[in-house]
Amino acid sequence: MAPLPASFSALVTVEPLTGVVLGVTVLRGLLRVGHLPLLAEVGGLGVMLAGVATLAASPIATGQLAALERRREEGRAYQAASALERLLSETEDVITACRTSLADHTPSPPSTTISAPPNGRSTASTS
Repeated sequence: MAPLPASFSALVTVEPLTGVVLGVTVLRGLLRVGHLPLLAEVGGLGVMLAGVATLAASPIATGQLAALERRREEGRAYQAASALERLLSETEDVITACRTSLADHTPSPPSTTISAPPNGRSTASTS
């Protein structure tokens, strides 16, 4: 069952049509069927039906506006999360590249050699 705002537009459209039918049948009224009056009646009916179709599809009239806004916010949150994940991935790539570059350019620690001097005592030296 549709909520009242969704069915109200259909009621507003059917009411004048029902009035015309009851006026002609019950009250024995006359309906002008000339070219211009008939064209105006068909045009009015078309405008009313277009309005009903527009209102029936509207999230405001069907009470779905809150759900539509929630979906829109979820979409924005998903886009923000995706952007943050890309940024984090790029940052991790930069950090890895920096670490690799530093490892390639880090000088090795000096080697220690022990040599025996001519006097017979050993000393440690760095080169």
